[in-house]
Amino acid sequence: MKKYSIGYIDNYGDFNKVRKNGDTMKFITIEEAEKFIDIIDKKYIDNTKPIKIMQGWKVIKEVK
Repeated sequence: MKKYSIGYIDNYGDFNKVRKNGDTMKFITIEEAEKFIDIIDKKYIDNTKPIKIMQGWKVIKEVK
């Protein structure tokens, strides 16, 4: 089963992945990751950069 994660550039210019309890959050489908992107707190995300849906370190899709 493929799992996806969400990567983003924070307001300090650092690349991060969305985490929960210290571990990278995993999503079963791309659609599930996209829905989560809609609800995450974007005040810590640099909104000028796309948010990336990833599989490991491979970018699958960029979401604005």
